[in-house]
Amino acid sequence: GLKSCSVPCVQHFMSIADKVTRFFNNSPKRQAELEKRISECCGEEEKRKRLKELCRTRWVERHDAFEVFEDLLVPITATLEAIARGGSSWNRDSKSEADSFLIALHRFDFHVVLVVC
Repeated sequence: GLKSCSVPCVQHFMSIADKVTRFFNNSPKRQAELEKRISECCGEEEKRKRLKELCRTRWVERHDAFEVFEDLLVPITATLEAIARGGSSWNRDSKSEADSFLIALHRFDFHVVLVVC
């Protein structure tokens, strides 16, 4: 699973990508906001509107999930920023989680691992 990787920055990346994916996939409101940002950033031709969950046992599926995450990084970041700074339209937990994900996504080592994976 995610714990089997011994390189700390890769393990951290996998954990953050998994948590961000679940953050959106487990909330219809957050997912709708992400889909709106995907359309704004990528246009209607972008068919992928949903992040893929990381398969803990299948490396090919995990690679596909990373590829989708990388392709959608701009709208993911824009959505997290909108939620973190969204005033009363988002609850405190969503805003706090979005803010912590933004901090993680802006780390240099996160981007290095995203590109290398």
